[in-house]
Amino acid sequence: MSDFIIDEKGVLKKYTGAGGDVVIPSDVTKIGKYAFEKCSNLKSVIISEGVTNIDEAAFAFCENLQSVVFSKSVRKIDEVAFYHCRALQDITFPEGITDILGYAFAGCENMKSITIPDSVTNLKKYVFSESARISHCVVAPGLQDEEQSKKLLKSLGPEFLALPFLHGTLETNEVILNELTRKITTKSFREKRIPLWIEEQESEAIAKFLTLVKKMSVEELDVYIEKSQNFPEIRAMFLEYKNRLYSAEALEKKEEIQMEKEFGLREKTLADYRKDFRIAKDGDVYSITGYKSENETVFIPGNINGLPVKIGFLAFSWNVKNNSKIKAVYMEEGVLDIGDNAFHQCENLQTVMLPESLMSIGDVAFAYCERLQTISIPNNVTSIGNFAFQYCLNLEHITIPDSVKSIGNFAFGDCPKLQNITIPDSVESIGKSAFRNSPKLTIYCSETSYARKYAEQYGIPWKPVETK
Repeated sequence: MSDFIIDEKGVLKKYTGAGGDVVIPSDVTKIGKYAFEKCSNLKSVIISEGVTNIDEAAFAFCENLQSVVFSKSVRKIDEVAFYHCRALQDITFPEGITDILGYAFAGCENMKSITIPDSVTNLKKYVFSESARISHCVVAPGLQDEEQSKKLLKSLGPEFLALPFLHGTLETNEVILNELTRKITTKSFREKRIPLWIEEQESEAIAKFLTLVKKMSVEELDVYIEKSQNFPEIRAMFLEYKNRLYSAEALEKKEEIQMEKEFGLREKTLADYRKDFRIAKDGDVYSITGYKSENETVFIPGNINGLPVKIGFLAFSWNVKNNSKIKAVYMEEGVLDIGDNAFHQCENLQTVMLPESLMSIGDVAFAYCERLQTISIPNNVTSIGNFAFQYCLNLEHITIPDSVKSIGNFAFGDCPKLQNITIPDSVESIGKSAFRNSPKLTIYCSETSYARKYAEQYGIPWKPVETK
């Protein structure tokens, strides 16, 4: 009996075998959606010549998959194709591949080596997990086109390339190297990455990085020296750098801030908030980029020094040391945006209160918040990102306000307890797998709405909103 279900067009629809080491049959032209999804015993895959496409979520959640060998015929790897394949360490894409789509390798946190050929023309954002410990990265070294090189850098992002660059294991063309050097020597990049390198004890990366930075302020260096109190080697590095840059006169301590008065008698300052959060200034907005407290309840300010606030990428996500302790989040009026992956895998998060000022909820914002039961979307939100609430196992009810125009792909996927969702006429687009694996769901909407057409197209029960 064959371990593969293959249709007449050569699409591998489903793998039914026991796992281990698998070779894709030679008559397959495409590996279909979810074909190997959650195959926990799969160890290695050899993709035979003739396969051109690997479809959406084809190998998603194959957590023990260690090796993938691509044939030269592969041209496209679709969204979340290898999502959360945590054991994958090395990937070499074949020359000729053109498309690697969003989140294709996100969650592959043990990835160490990646080779991207010159042929790639369509590389979407967040293809690879930011947490991956990439030690060697080859990016289109033969590519001569300047615009295409810059496009590749933008797609990958400087955070992704920074570590192999600083470890001297990044191989790429001069355009990308020059652009990358320019981007990672900015203050905003320092504020975002140095605290993480300190916690990860990446002394080699910090040492190389300091040689690229012409000058930091005394105040900025003092922040890093304070953050590295528990890491003597790294602290000594910052102290040496500081003494080399500044004279004794310039290093005189500034006058201490007047002792804080009784709680509530003065408005909190930026320094106060930095006791609990990592904060970066982003134009006329303060961005919260990380969480340092151990409190179970988080109060996020609506403004800092009179400026509005947004919640940045990965700010409270699984890469934050005390992420698992967070049980409740309250946001004050003034918070504008929740960035991509902001609360990803806050596994004990149960309560979230969002302000009316909120305008957008990013990709993967609350994904894998397994204890979250209900959430109310404010009336100014216009978009709900891809995978925003995916795998919220206890989410039961949600109402979408009239301001929302788009609901992303997998936005409420894998929410087995989600019973009903109200979708207004304002919604003009819904991702094709927005509610995948949410079997109890009924959509409430008007008879003339896009949501009704969507529900009927994808076989989801719907009822007129007035019957709710």
